[in-house]
Amino acid sequence: MALTPINYRAPLELLGFTWYEEFALLFRDYVRHSAQDLNLYEYRKSSVAAKYRDDKSTYT
Repeated sequence: MALTPINYRAPLELLGFTWYEEFALLFRDYVRHSAQDLNLYEYRKSSVAAKYRDDKSTYT
């Protein structure tokens, strides 16, 4: 799935991104420094961490 402008506030699980695409979104939001983008970064970071916390084979 290509990264396209969509509703970024939707939960990542509903968007169907791969781990690599989720990481790209995290990095993009981390690099941006507006308050709104940093809030999205924190939300995505916690979502990805919870999703992959116990499944290390997914991202190694």
